[in-house]
Amino acid sequence: MRELAESVPNFSTSDPETVREILGVMTRVKGILLLDHSYDDYYNRLIVTVAGQSSPRASGLAGCGEGCGTHRHEETQRTAP
Repeated sequence: MRELAESVPNFSTSDPETVREILGVMTRVKGILLLDHSYDDYYNRLIVTVAGQSSPRASGLAGCGEGCGTHRHEETQRTAP
């Protein structure tokens, strides 16, 4: 049985261009589904929910903030059998 991984990274940004860039990177990763996202310019925060098969590639997605030129603020990750 394959494991499913869910990640909910938070980014310190509300800049529309940066938000589009982060979401674009996440939608281009094979095997990862973008389930939801929300951003708030008042609190300067983008929250993204992604899921996919548990793998080194999925684990590396959490580092998207570094690849996007943004700062990853906080992350919660759960794995279900």
